[in-house]
Amino acid sequence: MSDQNDAQFDEHGLPRYLDMQAEIGYTKHIGGAKATQELLALCQVDPNKVILNVGCGAGGTTTYIVKNYGCRVVGVDIKENMVASAQERAQRKGLTDKTEFRQADAQDLPFEDDRFDIVISESVNIFVPDRAKAMSEYKRVVKTCGYICLNEPVLLKDPSPAVADLLAELVGLEILPPSVWENLLSEAGLTDVIVKTYANKMRDESRSQFGFFDAGDFLRLIGKSIALLFKDRYTRSLIKQATASNPREFVEYLGYGLFVGKKI
Repeated sequence: MSDQNDAQFDEHGLPRYLDMQAEIGYTKHIGGAKATQELLALCQVDPNKVILNVGCGAGGTTTYIVKNYGCRVVGVDIKENMVASAQERAQRKGLTDKTEFRQADAQDLPFEDDRFDIVISESVNIFVPDRAKAMSEYKRVVKTCGYICLNEPVLLKDPSPAVADLLAELVGLEILPPSVWENLLSEAGLTDVIVKTYANKMRDESRSQFGFFDAGDFLRLIGKSIALLFKDRYTRSLIKQATASNPREFVEYLGYGLFVGKKI
């Protein structure tokens, strides 16, 4: 790997654009709020559930669950700056009494067995080196009859080599077909596996990405983004790279999948 490519990844092997997202307090997952809402319905969330949000990022999903369902939610992320960003968001929203955030690796969760009713993880496991180990950890910490719920980007059909390279460059890793995620849950010993896949429609995606935002959040995001553009050269290069690509080149290939399994 070249020095230029090395500079695009952090010490965890994660794309550096995640640092930009932590700085502005906004992490996105494919499908946005619409996907999260459906995933929560499939997990049978109610106010009595205790939920683990793996790869909580800047805390959008965690605080959304607490605000709309009244659950207690623990968020973990491998990146310390994401944990700090999520804590700031929960405090700003007045949700610290029902949220907890900790730095942790999905492959080695710092919780006792059978702790949570639900494990939810969105656009995270694609970056995990040993996904089977992560699934084993999710199953370990979830209670019997609890659910493991994933939302991950997926390939809807086989791309050309050029499109595959472009997708990998934009995301930071190879996009996988739905069967890989379904098999991971089944091979972890989960039952009643549900698989739902969706095309990534650009207009719906743009709307849904801001489903976790109120007016104050949006203004804060704009202000922090502008400030970061002025002070960080790498952020400017990322924006240039993203705007140089044509979404129509890959939109027909890229979608998202919701994957839910039950522990028995």
